[in-house]
Order: sequence, then C-alpha cells, then structure tokens
Amino acid sequence: MAREALREACWRFEQISPLLDPRLTGAERHQMIRALARVCLRWPSGREAPVPKRTLYRWLRAYQKDPRVESLPPKAPSAGPKVVVIPSVPGWMAGEGRGALALRSPPLPASIREATL
Repeated sequence: MAREALREACWRFEQISPLLDPRLTGAERHQMIRALARVCLRWPSGREAPVPKRTLYRWLRAYQKDPRVESLPPKAPSAGPKVVVIPSVPGWMAGEGRGALALRSPPLPASIREATL
C-alpha cells in the first residue's frame, strides 16, 4: 500500500475506532455515528467537512468484514469522465449540431405533451 493511501486508511480507522467497541448496542452505535457525522473534521486532503453517516457505515462494514487498516484504503482514482455514445439518428448529419437533432425529432404523442404542460 502506498504511503499516502496508508495514511488515509489510518485516518479512516481513527474515525471509526470508537464504533468498534463490542459492548456497544446497535442503537448506541447508531447514536455515535449520528454524532460523529455532525463534527467538522480536516480530511487528509485538507478539506474541512463532517464525515457523512453513510460513509462512516461503509468504512465500519469494510473494517468489520476485514479487520485490518488496509481494508480502508481510498478509492482508486476514476478513469475519467464517462463517455456517452450517441446512436446514429436519421437526419442528424455532420455539421448540423445538436439543434438539428431537436428539430428533426419526432413529435411527442398527445398524452405525453399534455402531461408535461
């Protein structure tokens, strides 16, 4: 594990460590998560914000499934923006641009037109 990823995993462990007490009931753990989610923290990235409840639950489940700090690494960077493939549309010719698609689209059925008014 890279040094930065390990540092962030340790930070995440610090956030969930109070929740790992086996003496806590589910209700007590839930109350603690709600309280922790209201506390503004400095994240490893430098951002200041609370850790959302959903994120705390996700980290807690990951650690309970595999109780090692290494089970809490940051997400791998995304591969970039998703590419949307536009299927070929009759009448949308090269150079006409998006406006041409809207102009050449078939009219909406009356039931849909009335519902959107």
